[in-house]
Amino acid sequence: MNKTLAYKVEKYGEIVLLVLVGYYFNFHLKPEYVDFKEIIKDVPILSFSIFGFLLTLLTIIIQGDSETVEWMKQKKNLFNRFIGLNRKIVFLSFIVGIFSLLFRLLEKSNIEVNTEVFLLSLLFSVTIILLLNVIYFLTLFYLLIKK
Repeated sequence: MNKTLAYKVEKYGEIVLLVLVGYYFNFHLKPEYVDFKEIIKDVPILSFSIFGFLLTLLTIIIQGDSETVEWMKQKKNLFNRFIGLNRKIVFLSFIVGIFSLLFRLLEKSNIEVNTEVFLLSLLFSVTIILLLNVIYFLTLFYLLIKK
């Protein structure tokens, strides 16, 4: 079965982007915690805010019985993608938040520089994937509510 380019980008683009961004950060930028300390302090706030907002939005939509919500639920394919993307972003935001909090705990320990660079690269890569998924989610949301 032939899949469209859009399907392939949606399905595999994240993984490719994760590897490319991780590679760039790990081998070209070589980030150190000291340089990004202030940004890393704000990552949990951002990720847990996204987490809470999307769970609240999901609850409102799932439990809602207004005309708009019922109309949205009738668009099965788009609505199912919306719910699936919401679930994915909720999990991603939770993982990013916990990972960044754990990273701050590692600040006090003496970890090897290569390990620190790798972990920072991973954190930044997953955070970028999270933000891109949020943008995609908002685009899908506005498509879904457009009448």
